[in-house]
Amino acid sequence: MEILDESHAPGRRVMLRKTGRRDVYWVASRAAVKAGYEPKTLFLRDDPGDTDAPPPVAALCRRYWAEMLEFLRGVATTPGGASIGTIAWLAEMYTRDEESPYQTKRAVTKEGYDKSLKILKETVGARRIDAITSNDVRRWHKEWGRCDDEGKLANPRRAYGCVQMLRIIVKYGKGLRNSACKDLAGILTDTEFSPGKGRKQTISVDQVKAFIIEAHAAALPSMARAVAIQFACALRQKDVIGEWLRKPDGKHWTVGLRWGEHIKADWHLEKPTSKSNFDEVAEFDLRLLPMVMAELVTVPITSRIGPVILDERSGRPYIQREFARRFRKIAQAARIPDKVWNMDTRAGAISDAYDKEAKSEDAMELGTHKQLATNLKYKRGRIAATNRISKLRFGDKNEG
Repeated sequence: MEILDESHAPGRRVMLRKTGRRDVYWVASRAAVKAGYEPKTLFLRDDPGDTDAPPPVAALCRRYWAEMLEFLRGVATTPGGASIGTIAWLAEMYTRDEESPYQTKRAVTKEGYDKSLKILKETVGARRIDAITSNDVRRWHKEWGRCDDEGKLANPRRAYGCVQMLRIIVKYGKGLRNSACKDLAGILTDTEFSPGKGRKQTISVDQVKAFIIEAHAAALPSMARAVAIQFACALRQKDVIGEWLRKPDGKHWTVGLRWGEHIKADWHLEKPTSKSNFDEVAEFDLRLLPMVMAELVTVPITSRIGPVILDERSGRPYIQREFARRFRKIAQAARIPDKVWNMDTRAGAISDAYDKEAKSEDAMELGTHKQLATNLKYKRGRIAATNRISKLRFGDKNEG
């Protein structure tokens, strides 16, 4: 039950508890709360909770109400309906500003960003940037990750993605000299979060072989070819099947493997990798990779032009969603657990190399990682390193 005193103490609420105790609060209007006003409520300690507020408390309520009305008069909304100064407003600016770093991101990166931005807008979009504290962000991190009673995150990837997205848009706002973003950027830098567990799943060589068998049984040699290359060469999915980008003149396919350009006539592979922004080049003598050669040599010479991996259904490079759908269906037929994803072929390749007692330097070259490679003045050793790795993993017989 509430006792109201709106004329002399606007916003004052007296809550009558079952025990007879009276708790008194000042409460902002619904419109102000929706617009992101903070604080939403304030506890009025010196109010006994009578029908009429004591004069000092009434004056305090009138001051609080006036400050709230001043805030509302200054609130405007964006085309998307977000109140200026809120997280939702900043997120909209980040995606709509023609000069924003968002505009330079690849389509697949934007897709991931958009998912996290949607979560931010739906969960904390109404919060004013200048009112956010480190406690708020730590609480949000737990909520985004669906934290259980023991403090474990059920979805650490979701929590991590949202925090990183918050950092990105706040950094963007800081660059626009927004003082609230500058303050929040400092808070985010100083705030620690419980780290989520990284993926530990890998795919084994036996599972890859089983996948290849099932892919052929399903009349999908493109899937067998793609996974064989991913596993043998430790390449990311995008660098093998490519990706489709939306442009003003339509969709364009890019990044994926091409005959002639990446897979040479002498069966050497040279592929700039997307993770390194195409600065690092994966190099392999494919003749040392029998599982790859077994799939490539079946492609007629007259067809060895353009994209290496084509969807049998459309005759065009795969759309990522369709590739993922088919991978799961074939993986299930091959009795590969659902917790093993296509992205785990890369981890499986590197783990397989270490299991075969590869040198760490060679394993780093296999993954085109920079940590050790940056210590090398020249990169001419990569093909020699991947040759050594290939012989360890697949034997010393040339195929072709």
